[in-house]
Amino acid sequence: METESDTTSGHNIVYDIAYPAIATITLLGLLFATCILEGRDLGGEFIFDAIALPLAILVSSLSGRFTSLIPIASSGLRVSALASALLAFSLLANIISPTNFDHLFVTMFFITGLVSAILDECKRFEESSIFFSVIIGMHISVTYAAGLGISTGTTSSELLNVQRTAIGTAFFTFWLASISLGFLVLLAIRGALQERGSGKFFSGLPNFSESKTPVIYSSLVLLSPRSHIHPKDLSNCSITAQTLTCSISISKVSS
Repeated sequence: METESDTTSGHNIVYDIAYPAIATITLLGLLFATCILEGRDLGGEFIFDAIALPLAILVSSLSGRFTSLIPIASSGLRVSALASALLAFSLLANIISPTNFDHLFVTMFFITGLVSAILDECKRFEESSIFFSVIIGMHISVTYAAGLGISTGTTSSELLNVQRTAIGTAFFTFWLASISLGFLVLLAIRGALQERGSGKFFSGLPNFSESKTPVIYSSLVLLSPRSHIHPKDLSNCSITAQTLTCSISISKVSS
């Protein structure tokens, strides 16, 4: 980290806001669009559960990107001051309403703001954006996979195992798709709404105005059939499990 506060003159505040806001809207749009295509009922409770934590993570990430506005010379002290404020706020919210602000909220709110602040002070803007999409993607993937559920009346262990495997696979597949989409958004706005960072891994990538090749390759990875599970496959997991159960039962009778 730098020891002296950088001047904020010439720094467009839109750069700090753009990616977290666009990525949050895009990934939540991916979640809602997928659920609609699968025919799920998007009630008020589902929408609230889906957006509550991502919005809190968005606020935390934005606060971490504004550490340069804190009137303290040392970057380490700026990060420490922000971390203390985030921890105090999240713990106070948990004490006031532990149902709405549980331990998961406290953990995610604090870690997101802290990591965002550290990466922002180090000018690792791309790494900060990717970290944000990983965290947001993990939450919406949990929301998506939880909606699949276990079939009621399931008693067979084989049926349970197949359904659990399908739900676990859906979670990781949706999570990877979310990260890929978040990275695609980063490449698309980099140079226009996202500053080039100083990290050695991503600083060499061309901006979208310079070359569209990275965006094209990222789009191909996101749209690759192997990176997705068709909703019909997940909905048929019960039938597959029942077939497996019948096969096992027949084999036992035959033996």
